Amino acid sequence: MSPADRWQTRRELASARPFSQRHSAALSDSKLELTRSAAPWEWNMSRASGRNIVKQQLTLETRKKLYSTRRLLPLSKSLQFYWFEKNGQRIYTCHSSDIVNHEFGHAVLDGLRPYYFESILSQTAGFHEFLGDLTAILMAFRNNGFRESVIVESAGDLASGSLLSSLAQQFGDAVVGQPYLRSARNQLTMKDVARETATASGSQVLTGAMFDIIIALLGKYKQRQEDRLKADPTAKTSSLAQMFWFTIQRMQMMAIQPLDLLPPCDVTFRDYALAVLRAEQVVNPTDPNGCRAMMLDVFIKRGILDEAERAPVLAAAAVFDRPQLTILHSIDSIGASRGGAYRFVDDNRSDLFIPATADVVVAEIARANKHTTKARQMPDQIVVQYMG
Repeated sequence: MSPADRWQTRRELASARPFSQRHSAALSDSKLELTRSAAPWEWNMSRASGRNIVKQQLTLETRKKLYSTRRLLPLSKSLQFYWFEKNGQRIYTCHSSDIVNHEFGHAVLDGLRPYYFESILSQTAGFHEFLGDLTAILMAFRNNGFRESVIVESAGDLASGSLLSSLAQQFGDAVVGQPYLRSARNQLTMKDVARETATASGSQVLTGAMFDIIIALLGKYKQRQEDRLKADPTAKTSSLAQMFWFTIQRMQMMAIQPLDLLPPCDVTFRDYALAVLRAEQVVNPTDPNGCRAMMLDVFIKRGILDEAERAPVLAAAAVFDRPQLTILHSIDSIGASRGGAYRFVDDNRSDLFIPATADVVVAEIARANKHTTKARQMPDQIVVQYMG
């Protein structure tokens, strides 16, 4: 490269950097605000250890990257986005909202479950990719203009549309030669990807399952409106755009609240599916519209859960079954510090099925403030993560 070309490159980078950083930061702030929002669910992001779930710095690297074009670096608390060239055109990955939202999803999960990056399980790595993809889809769905485009393109049938189900169109076209990087509209099952080594392949099973739930959920809103009109032709109706919005609000609750119920390490797709069903039972115990049965059908069809699990999952039971503990501790003392949480766990080893000689580490403590499907605030929850 000649001196003139190098100078031109520096000028381009200098002019691109402010916009790129502002663009990436704005998208991430939007996602962080969504994560902290009180509606339809709320997380109090404070920790007893005194740090936040997400403490990160967005960094735009101005050097060419041949392989990893964007990544989350947990140790440096940074999201790094690079650029590449295709047919003489320079493409900045930080200009893609799908990619920025995807990487921010990684950052949120890393803040909630930092040990997932240390796992050797392919499904744990695949779950990280899944949450990044789901974050991009949910954030896209919150854009009013995008929802209107989806309505026009799909004529109200999400299963036939491609806008919403496809991620990172420009990036996918340049890197893998197709008009998207990954698609949520697929019929993959766990059996189909059993021999796949790429984590992204496995993640598409779970992404596809959650996209199926979005489609089914929208269908339930449509059916409920049809039933109301049959009972009362003068009943107030919602437009398709409004039902899309109701769907995404409801899906946020279904997809994000279960994260508190996941293990601190080595998560599997089955763990997440059961957490989704359990969280739905907590916030929607009567389930008049059969949402849990619908979600269970999807997970069984995808091979994430087995048919044998249907009966125990759907069996009528009390929402909360208080465990019998040997030594009681107050909620305030458990949530005050890791020391308090450790004393609670250590005093009740036998009740929590922890061997007497096993070392126990309290990984994290969080306080969660959530809402039901009727927007009623639930009691505060203290979430203690421990490993033995």
